[in-house]
Amino acid sequence: MDIQKLSLIALNSKFIHSNLAVRYLSSYLQNKNIKAYILEFSINDSFDSIIKKIYLSNSDVMAFSCYIWNRELVMKLGSSLKKVMPDSIIVLGGPEVSYDVESTMKENPWIDYIIFGEGEETFYEFASRLKSGRESAQNIDGLACNKNGIIHINKLRNPISDLDRLLSHMFLLTAWRVKYFIMKPQEAARLNANIASLLWRRV
Repeated sequence: MDIQKLSLIALNSKFIHSNLAVRYLSSYLQNKNIKAYILEFSINDSFDSIIKKIYLSNSDVMAFSCYIWNRELVMKLGSSLKKVMPDSIIVLGGPEVSYDVESTMKENPWIDYIIFGEGEETFYEFASRLKSGRESAQNIDGLACNKNGIIHINKLRNPISDLDRLLSHMFLLTAWRVKYFIMKPQEAARLNANIASLLWRRV
């Protein structure tokens, strides 16, 4: 499948929050010449409004960032989107789908892929294959797939050792424009103490 548009979708707990994970992924992919669009909503937005905007984005790949506050909504959105966009690829990632990948995929057969563990390199490898016209999850660490009801889970990817290369100047410039960041402890650990303290402030 030759993808034209890949979207990273965030559903924040409040309007004033911004999702750090999708920005990490977008920056990482952009540094490797893969464009990823960010679609950001609040769980307080209406379901119809969210699904309409995602549908009108004409995304070939829709990647949802899943947390405890948005998991239920992600499952509802994903199931509905797959019905109206059956040829799209739906990818889930984040803490709320990483701990029990097989059960999540069995209970939600519309999920095409789940990225578990650190997502930057996994997502890059996956997107690169899609861009080249090869939809294959074979040998991509940290990726699980559901093909015609058959679930295959690859091994967990080793953590990135050089964390400095995850932050680009472009990412940092983008960071100052948002009001609040929502980040997992792992994500916070990637920033040095001075930057982390600044990002937690309102700007």
